[in-house]
Amino acid sequence: MKLKSDLSVEGAKALFESVWQVTPLMQILPKSHFAELSTIFKVVSFSPGTVIIEKGENAEWLGIITDGSITIQRGEDQVGKLSVGEMIGFTEVSGLEKEVIFEYDMIALTYGYIAFVTLTDLKLFKKKRPTLVLFHIIR
Repeated sequence: MKLKSDLSVEGAKALFESVWQVTPLMQILPKSHFAELSTIFKVVSFSPGTVIIEKGENAEWLGIITDGSITIQRGEDQVGKLSVGEMIGFTEVSGLEKEVIFEYDMIALTYGYIAFVTLTDLKLFKKKRPTLVLFHIIR
């Protein structure tokens, strides 16, 4: 899925703020980082059946599910599920120079939204805030 923001800046910021308390990543960041992060994240909507990530695709963005749920599939088998507050996309931010290829398909189960940031924007942010550390969740 090629991500393109489809919410206004104000709508995206409000949605992003709504998941602050349920996202472990956000809970470990200082509030000053949140203010800056909310300016670089954009929001995209999805509907049931939308392929969010296709196996073999290169990870070029980091996202947080702000509404809805996504299945993680290997072929026809569901091997996991992601929902509000969980991270998706490129999640090895400590190694921004590495290429990451997805090992699973991720398909929308419901209508929802993902707040996302491109790796380019995240690299620029990380240069400003070198102490920013994020964790590998799933790929």
